[in-house]
Amino acid sequence: MQTIFQIIVTVAALVVIVYAVQQHSPTTNKSNQATKQQTSVTHSDNSHLTEADVVGVWINHHNKDIHQQITFTADHKWKENQHHVTNIYSGTWKVIGHNQISLSPYGEKIQLSGHDFSTMDVLNYHHILNPKTGYPYDNGLISVTILSEESVDGDGLSTTCFAKLLASHGAKVVLGARREQRLQKLANKIQQQGGQATYRVTDVTKPEDLTALVALAKREFGGIDVIFNNAGIMPTSPISALKTDEWNAMIDVNLKGVLNGVAAVMPDFTNQKYGQIITTSSVAGLKSFAGSGIYGATKFAVRNLMEVIRMESAQEHTNIRTTSLYPAAINTELLHTITDTNAKQGMNKLYASVGITPDAVARVVDFAVAQPDDVNVNEFTIYPTKQG
Repeated sequence: MQTIFQIIVTVAALVVIVYAVQQHSPTTNKSNQATKQQTSVTHSDNSHLTEADVVGVWINHHNKDIHQQITFTADHKWKENQHHVTNIYSGTWKVIGHNQISLSPYGEKIQLSGHDFSTMDVLNYHHILNPKTGYPYDNGLISVTILSEESVDGDGLSTTCFAKLLASHGAKVVLGARREQRLQKLANKIQQQGGQATYRVTDVTKPEDLTALVALAKREFGGIDVIFNNAGIMPTSPISALKTDEWNAMIDVNLKGVLNGVAAVMPDFTNQKYGQIITTSSVAGLKSFAGSGIYGATKFAVRNLMEVIRMESAQEHTNIRTTSLYPAAINTELLHTITDTNAKQGMNKLYASVGITPDAVARVVDFAVAQPDDVNVNEFTIYPTKQG
C-alpha cells in the first residue's frame, strides 16, 4: 500500500503552465462568424467601436447545427447558449481597442466589423466545439502549471497530459523542474507534436522560483489559468527509524512546495476571479499506512488545504477551482526516493504486480481541466483495478 504514495512523486516532476492558443481563423472558418439581431440600439459609425455596438444578441448563422447564440448586456456580462442549453459559457466583456472586445474568463478576442459593426468574428477560441453536438471538446483553459520535485518523474505524466492532450488542442506550456536536460527534452517533444512550450529550471522548495515561473508564463503567453502542484517525494520508513532528514525533506517538497505554488498564482487568480489549482495528494492522504506516517501527514495536509481554498474562494466569489488527486500504485520513479530496505522491497513488489502507467492520472487531469467554469470536480481516487 505504501507504493501508492510514490506514484505522486514520480508523476510530479514538473511545473507546467499552459495557455490556449488560436484554434480557428475567422478569415478561413466562417462558422466563427456571427451577426447581430435587429435591436433598438443606435449604432455608431464604422470609425470607432462603442459599447453600444456590442450590446445585444448575436447569432451564428453559419453553423445552424449548434444553434449558437451569444448575448452581451450593458452591465458588461455575456453568456453563450448552444443547442437551446443556456449559459454553457458566461463571464464579463470589455472593449479593448482595434474594434475588438475580450471575453473573460476565457481570454478570447472578438473582432467587430461590417456596416455599423454588425458582424462578429472570433479571433481565438479557448474552447473547441464539437460540430456534431454543439458542446465543447474541452473547456477554455488559458494555462496550467505542474509543480514537482524530480523532472524525470513528470516526464510520463506531463508528456501524456500536455504534449498529447493539451498540445493537440493548441495549448502553450511552461515547464518547471530542477533538471534542465529533462525540461529541454520534454519541451522539444511538445513542440514536435505541434504544441508551444517553454521552461525554467525550478525548485519547488524555493518560493522565488515559483514566482519567477509564473512571471515567465505571463511574459511569454499573457496569463495563467491552471497550476498543477505535482511535486512529491516518498522516502517511507517506520517512524522509529528516525530518518528526520527525510521527514523534513517531505515536508519541504510535499507540503511547502504546494504552498509555494499556491502563493505564486493566488494574486493572479484572485484578481482575475478565475483559476484552477490541481494538486497531487495520495491515497495516503485518505487513510493511514504503517511506514508512511510522515508522508501521509503531508498528504493529509494537502487534502485539507485544497478543500479550504475551495471553500474560501466560494465565500470570496473568486471562482477558484481546486482538484485533489489521490493516486495509488502508478509506475513512476517515485520509489527511487525510498532508502529503507524493507520499505523499498515491499513497494517494488507491489508496483511490479499491480502498477499502471501515469497515463491514468493524465486522463483524470484532462477531465478536471475540461469542466465548465461553474463546475468544480474536486476529488479523484485513482486505483489500478488489480490493487486491493
